[in-house]
Amino acid sequence: MPSGGDGGNFFVPADGVPPASGEKPDEEDEPPSSLLQQLTEHLSLSLLARSKVEDDVIEARLWNKVIVSYLVLLCTWLWEDPKGVRIFLEGGGVGVVSFCPFSPARC
Repeated sequence: MPSGGDGGNFFVPADGVPPASGEKPDEEDEPPSSLLQQLTEHLSLSLLARSKVEDDVIEARLWNKVIVSYLVLLCTWLWEDPKGVRIFLEGGGVGVVSFCPFSPARC
C-alpha cells in the first residue's frame, strides 16, 4: 500500500525505517557491473539451471537453447572487442564457459 499521501512511495517493514523524503539509500561500495559481466553471470545461472533439470526433455532443450544463445552472443562480442576479452578473462569468465553441467554426449 502507498504510504500516506507522499506520492506513492512504498515502505517494506523488512527494509527498516523508511528513508526521509529526498534521501537516497546508501550506495554499495562495489562499482556497477558491466553488460559483459552481467551476460557472463546470466550464462552461469543458465548453466546452473540446466544442471538441475533431470528428466524433462523439453525443459532441458529450452535451457540448451538459452545457453547456446548466450554463448553465441558472447563469442560474437569477444570476437569484435579485444578490450572485452581482457575484461572477460579478468572476471573469471573462462571458468563459466568451461563448466558443462550435463554429460559430454549432450554437449
